Amino acid sequence: MREPRRRRRKARRQRLHTAARALVKMLFSPAVLSAAALPLTNFTCRRRHMLLTPDEAALALRGSIAPSLRQRSSSYYWHAVSRDKQAKHEAICTKRAGWHLRTFGSHANWALAAEEKCGAKVGVARLVRRGELDSCAARRLEDLPASWRERAGVNNHTRGGGWWRWKPYYLLRELRAVRQGDVMVHTDYDLQLTSQPAALWCLGQNAAQGVATFHFPCLTDRAWTKAEVASALGRC
Repeated sequence: MREPRRRRRKARRQRLHTAARALVKMLFSPAVLSAAALPLTNFTCRRRHMLLTPDEAALALRGSIAPSLRQRSSSYYWHAVSRDKQAKHEAICTKRAGWHLRTFGSHANWALAAEEKCGAKVGVARLVRRGELDSCAARRLEDLPASWRERAGVNNHTRGGGWWRWKPYYLLRELRAVRQGDVMVHTDYDLQLTSQPAALWCLGQNAAQGVATFHFPCLTDRAWTKAEVASALGRC
């Protein structure tokens, strides 16, 4: 029994040595060395400090969309839709349709927090009173059809109220409820609007495809979107 064990140990050591040599070769290859030599720019986003490569810094600071960034971007907007070399003034417009705000809190304190976003004590209510915003509404799980919730496994007892399966379903329902051409913005209950929130609705109003998404250096959908959710929705 000792001889086979010795052979297995020797084979494992050889595999580790091979992997180590390959790693060293990759780390010190000309391509990696040239990338490491690129000047980096300090950038702060949502209190998170990071170093941006030149193409990332050009987008974040000047709105320039470098071909190298477009090629390796996982964002559909920059990779497949926008062919511009310079970001435009997508967030500037004159209101010419209904503007609506929607937020969602599954239940309990989350639902109360969502309702407070449309309450009289926050700036959203002032926007509605001034006519700058046509409606603000907070939804919760019980607003969704009970039959769909049961079929989709959406309830208060699982993480994310059913692993956030409710979000695309709820968004589609809300979009169908507003008039054609209106702009609806969804925001999480714990996010605060800026001092000039009209920019959000302008993004939607100016979007040629009807949907506006975001490209943040520090926040990406890839970190929050799970393939399991899409698979589960396909069965609902």
